[in-house]
Amino acid sequence: MQKVVILPILFSILLSCNQKPEEKEQITTIAFGSCSDQALPEQMWSEIASQQPDYFVLLGDNVYADKMNFEKMTAAYDIHKNSPGYTELKKVSEIYGVWDDHDYGSNDGGVNHMGKDSAQIALLNFLDIPPNDPLRSQQGVYQSHDLVSEGKLIKLLLLDTRYYRDTLYADTLSKARYFPNESGDILGEKQWAWLENEFSNSKADLHIVVSGTQIIADEQGYEKWANFPVARQRLFDLIKKHQPKRVMFLSGDRHIAEVSKLSLDNYPTAIYDLTSSGLSHTWDQVWEESNRYRVGELIIKRNYGLLSITWRNNVPEVSFEVKGHKDSTFLSLPIEF
Repeated sequence: MQKVVILPILFSILLSCNQKPEEKEQITTIAFGSCSDQALPEQMWSEIASQQPDYFVLLGDNVYADKMNFEKMTAAYDIHKNSPGYTELKKVSEIYGVWDDHDYGSNDGGVNHMGKDSAQIALLNFLDIPPNDPLRSQQGVYQSHDLVSEGKLIKLLLLDTRYYRDTLYADTLSKARYFPNESGDILGEKQWAWLENEFSNSKADLHIVVSGTQIIADEQGYEKWANFPVARQRLFDLIKKHQPKRVMFLSGDRHIAEVSKLSLDNYPTAIYDLTSSGLSHTWDQVWEESNRYRVGELIIKRNYGLLSITWRNNVPEVSFEVKGHKDSTFLSLPIEF
């Protein structure tokens, strides 16, 4: 006679009922990009929307509106805003943005641009900033946002590198576009005070600082923070002084993508500058450009950036991809803090 064993089977059923279902890993995704000429037929909005990032950050040159008045600048923004791809992106992602020179209204422009206040209104309208938001009464578009990722805090700091930026002068002696302004400033004292306050009071576990132009790369001959060495050093000194946890820069402008990595004395982790540009166009020719801080390859293709962030033992694991048309991936790197 066959024995029927009931208790072990019953115990197994009860045990399986009490087991917690496997938790799905949560990943926070932040896409970003720059340089989107509204007059060009191909944009990247649909490609970005297909990734369904939690956040999308516009790094500048969001339209090309040099020397345009307010009405024409608004019309340029409306081309993007009314496109199916951008409409879809707005549905799936929270969007933040800052400007660079072409949407500021003056190629390589700075503090002396006469149309900057109307350009600011046009940008804030494009971003759907509410009428009572402090950005509407502030001079300059610098801003701070707290993003929550798996219960951890990410501070997103968008710098305005145009409104207060001092003048650059054409370099007629070398292949560089400009002479460095050895004593010039980029942010202006109000913005410096704001940034120091953001760093000094921060409880964030990761800090993402957005700049229209590159901060770390210093060999290329175009616009960059290295053209203002005092301001660049002041930024680095501010980081060392207040020790905000894990700093990463996002930059655009260059119509290329690359990763630059820098170590600062008396700061515990590496600092990265992730450059992504452009959304609608890139270099006409392929050539090598020196960057002693570059990690990985130089990408000369239309692109956008995609950050994926997970947390292990309270430490962010960050991966960076340079993405393109038809879900192509041109570069994939871990960002190691």
